[in-house]
Amino acid sequence: MSLTTTYDPIPDMQEIVRQSTKVHVCGSRTKSGFHSLVEGATILSTHSLQGIVSYDPQEFVVTMLSGTQISDVVAILAKQGQYLPFDPLLVNRGATIGGTVAANASGPGRFRFGGIRDFLLGVRFIDGRGNCIRGGGQVVKNAAGFDYPKLMVGSQGALGLIYELTFKVFPLPESYATVISRFSELDPALACMHQLASSPMDIEALDLFPVEQEERCYDLAIRIGGIATAISNRLSRLQKIAPASRILQDHEDEIFWRAASNFDWACNAETLLKLPITSRAIPKVENFLTDSQRNRRYSVGGNVAWIATEWTADLQAKLGMAQTFLGQSSTIIRSSEPSPFGQAIQRALDPALKFG
Repeated sequence: MSLTTTYDPIPDMQEIVRQSTKVHVCGSRTKSGFHSLVEGATILSTHSLQGIVSYDPQEFVVTMLSGTQISDVVAILAKQGQYLPFDPLLVNRGATIGGTVAANASGPGRFRFGGIRDFLLGVRFIDGRGNCIRGGGQVVKNAAGFDYPKLMVGSQGALGLIYELTFKVFPLPESYATVISRFSELDPALACMHQLASSPMDIEALDLFPVEQEERCYDLAIRIGGIATAISNRLSRLQKIAPASRILQDHEDEIFWRAASNFDWACNAETLLKLPITSRAIPKVENFLTDSQRNRRYSVGGNVAWIATEWTADLQAKLGMAQTFLGQSSTIIRSSEPSPFGQAIQRALDPALKFG
């Protein structure tokens, strides 16, 4: 199976980069606030970069242009019984594959198999001089030189314009099911999450989030997937560790995790923050969050905190490592400056800092 594109906008984009003093790359703008617009920058959209370049289901490898909407990729892969295991975010909102890589936007499903950098095999991009650079390839093997694919993950558009990406894909599980286990207190919820995270139960996703009723309680969502005939037995084993208050299967399971990956729970908050943590830091985060920041989710086994909140200077001081994922540029809580090594790479690829 192979779908090809006919128009090649890359030469025009190279010339725009060469002629511009500042360049701002954007796709479908689903991650507003994550990469703020510099005044006077030339906006370079990846809208014209759409389509599957090549797809070999037998080799489990797909190559696509960066402006391709992930929803299209998901549909094409599903017809062949395959999927992207890193669980890209904001699929229903129109996220593109290039923006997903630049923002390192992996979803809850990365818990089992890893994030974007574990599946990105090759990348092509335009650097700050207007040159086309290729890194990696279309096979799973080691290569000499800079690991450009991994450099592009989370680069936020600061290293160049990504225009082509190659991924390895996995077989799509036949069936999914989710156990929702409710806890009246945080400590037993965390203890259960730690036990599950270290168990050999092949858990697909493991998320914890507060539920506001008469008193605050916590729901632990545990997703499993695999052969349909084995799901029932695996659910029984899982409930010996995490007794179920609800069990979601098939369509209900899909709706629940789709809503999680699209941040429907955030209720269109002014700002959505992404905070890298460990599960043992969750009590500390819970202690200083206020009622106005009640919409939050501890994802990927407690290694990522998503906080929907109204931005304040006090919150910025407390969450110094947070990044704004959604929100207005005026409310951005910036992450720390690149390391000296990161700055050296940036200047090697973009000496004039056109993309920075």
